[in-house]
Amino acid sequence: MRNLKDLVEEIKKELGIEEKVKIELKNYKRLIASTSLEKNIIRINRKILDKDFVEKKLGYENHEEFVMKVLKHELMHIKLKTRWHVPQYFEKLM
Repeated sequence: MRNLKDLVEEIKKELGIEEKVKIELKNYKRLIASTSLEKNIIRINRKILDKDFVEKKLGYENHEEFVMKVLKHELMHIKLKTRWHVPQYFEKLM
């Protein structure tokens, strides 16, 4: 898998996000990721960086694609400045 920072920058460019976004790795027990809209921080469960965890425990075959989906999901919250999944959220995500 490519560098996490590179993946974030690639998705930011795709979504037209110019503002700085910080990534923090956390040891969540149940969450995959969360976002602070006030601070532009995406908190990622460090377990999803483990290919075996994603493939065996979560059942996804393509590790990098899964991580990119998680990042895109959280970046959409930052782009739209909402923690809710409003209709615009799904329009832009597709």
